[in-house]
Amino acid sequence: MDSDRQALLTEALNRCATEPIHLAGAIQNHGILLAFDEAGILRMASGNLPAVFGQTAEEVLERPVAGLIGTDTLTRLRACLSEAGLERAAPVRFSVASHAGEIALTAIAHRSGLLNVAELEQESTEETESAHSIPPAIGQRLAQLDRHNDITGFCQDVTQELRALTGFDRVKVYRFDRRWNGEIIAESRNNTLPSFLHHHFPASDIPP
Repeated sequence: MDSDRQALLTEALNRCATEPIHLAGAIQNHGILLAFDEAGILRMASGNLPAVFGQTAEEVLERPVAGLIGTDTLTRLRACLSEAGLERAAPVRFSVASHAGEIALTAIAHRSGLLNVAELEQESTEETESAHSIPPAIGQRLAQLDRHNDITGFCQDVTQELRALTGFDRVKVYRFDRRWNGEIIAESRNNTLPSFLHHHFPASDIPP
């Protein structure tokens, strides 16, 4: 019986370790996903395309993606992706005309197999101003972090600063030993979540 349980556990861990979590095949509701080949032909599109472009995925598939995002935007995305060693391109901002007026979008592209994948998000003035304020804030906070001379205090400040910048409910820092068992050595969280600080986790918790 014990050998059967061990075999089942081993099989489950192997499945977990090989799960392609980087290929989710979906996008969050506030984003739009477009995948096009090297010829610029649209091969995949998310179902929420009509919200911005007024056309369904079925209507635009197998057609030039430039018809949606424009030739200039496509050229800029390709230029970013063609940079040596770059797996994920810098954000490209552009706008499209819709029934509700002009819509400002940000596209972030990466490669997946033979396809170029662009993830689009709608921008608002408030979001743009907030995004522009992040780099200076990061610079100021990095300068403050320089005062630390111990790793634990440094990591604790990092978790607090990252949570302030991102708005996440929890940010934590793992320290791994030689066998990849982990310990949470720093944590910043809201008042609702329980603390995981100083908790230990076996290597099997995180797939290789």
